[in-house]
Formats: sequence, structure tokens, C-alpha cells
Amino acid sequence: SGGISVGAGISKEEIDRVVKSHMSELNFCLQQALQRRPDLGGKMALTWTIVGGGAVAKVRQVDNTTGDRALVECFMSRLQQWKFPVPPAGAAVEVEYYPFTVK
Repeated sequence: SGGISVGAGISKEEIDRVVKSHMSELNFCLQQALQRRPDLGGKMALTWTIVGGGAVAKVRQVDNTTGDRALVECFMSRLQQWKFPVPPAGAAVEVEYYPFTVK
């Protein structure tokens, strides 16, 4: 979880907990990518906004050295369906630069 920047209201630990609880979904994306490219490796980072009710909005890629756009899109589409802790007082929380490493 190095390099993660989270806006006030939700901790990095809370973000990590949600991401880890959905790791099987991300592994599915990764397995599909590895079928296309067995030598796949690199890093990608995503940024997203957590809005009312803990819903995810505005997911976007900020880094991708894997060279596999479909992998990034799969991660982004999964992430948009997740629920995070509800931000305080209806505020939006920015999760900036959440890295994922592919080995």
C-alpha cells in the first residue's frame, strides 16, 4: 500500500481492507490477462472517488507499465462496483494513486 494518498475521512487501512476483500475479483482479471500474455508484469495505479453511501465514482488510471489496457479496464470496472466506508457528512473522499503490482 505504499504511495497511496487518501483524502480526509477514510483511512488507508480502511481502503486496503476493502481492496483485499475483493482480491479474488482482481485475481480473475489478472488470470485473464496472463492467458493473453504469460510474461505479463509491471505496475498500475488507479485513482477514484468515494461518494455518498460508500459508492465509487470517477475511477481512472494514473499509471500502467503492464502494457495491458484490458487488465486496467477490468480492475476499474470491478472497483466501480465496490462499497467503501461512508465518507463523513456526505463528503467525497479521493483515493489518489493506489498501486497494484503484477509479477
